[in-house]
Amino acid sequence: MPTPHCTISPAQERSTPKTSMWDRRDRQKRRFLHSGGTHSVSGTLRVGGGGATGATGLYQLSGGQLTAANLLVSASGTFSITNATAGVTVTKDLTVETGGAISAAAGSLIRLTGATFTNQGIAPSLLDGLGNLTLLFKGGPSALDPLEVAGQDYGAAANGWFDNFAVHDLLVGGEGVVGRVQLVNTFDNRPAWTGIEALYVDDLLLGPGSYLDLNGLNLYYKSYSNSGGTVALNGGHLVAIPEPGTAGLLIAAACHRVVCRRRPTA
Repeated sequence: MPTPHCTISPAQERSTPKTSMWDRRDRQKRRFLHSGGTHSVSGTLRVGGGGATGATGLYQLSGGQLTAANLLVSASGTFSITNATAGVTVTKDLTVETGGAISAAAGSLIRLTGATFTNQGIAPSLLDGLGNLTLLFKGGPSALDPLEVAGQDYGAAANGWFDNFAVHDLLVGGEGVVGRVQLVNTFDNRPAWTGIEALYVDDLLLGPGSYLDLNGLNLYYKSYSNSGGTVALNGGHLVAIPEPGTAGLLIAAACHRVVCRRRPTA
C-alpha cells in the first residue's frame, strides 16, 4: 500500500521495511537509503525541511523503484540517485526548492507522467545532477506539463552547459506514450543576472505525436531527434550547438574555402 506522505527530516520517521532503511547515526540528519524493492508515496515525499532548524534530509536511491505523486526536495534536502538502473516516477509534481540538491549517476532516468518540473534553485552546483539525468515526460495526450527553464542564456555557446542547470537528455514522449511539455520561466533562478532564462540540453528527443511548446523561450541542444512530434516556437528559438570537434571542422572548412577563394590564379 502506498505511503500517504513521507518526510525525510527530523520531523517524521517513516520507512518501508524490506525496501528502504534509516540511518540514525546523526540525530540532526535523516537518511532514507533505498536499495531495492518498491517505495510508493501517494501524497508528497518531502526530502529536507520538516520544520526543524537546520534540518537536513537525504533520500538515496541505489536500487529498486520509487513512485511518488509529489516529490519535494526542500532546502537542505538532497535527492540522490547512485545507480542508473533504479527507477523514479513522479505523477504530479517534482519541485526543487531553493537550497535543495539533486545528484545522479550518469544515465539516470526520471519519468514524469503528467507531472510538472518546478526548479526554484539559484545555485547550479546543487543541481549538477541534472547534467546526468534523462527527463522523460510521458503524460499522455491530455496533459501539458510545465518545465521550468533556469539557465543563463549564453546564446549558442558552450558556456551554457557549465554550471548552468543544463539537462543531459530531454525526452518528450517515449515508451509508447505521448508527451506534451511547455517551457516556463516563472522563477528567477539567476538573480545576479538580468535576462530571460533558457534551457540547455545535450539530447532532445520527440516521440510520435508528442508536443513541445517553447513558449517564447530558447532551447539549445547538441543533438535532436524528432520521430513525428511537433515543436511550437511561439516566439522562442530551437538552436543547435555543434560539438566542439564538429565546430572545429566547420571552422577549418570555412577557412579552407576562404584561402581557396583568395588564391591567385596563374
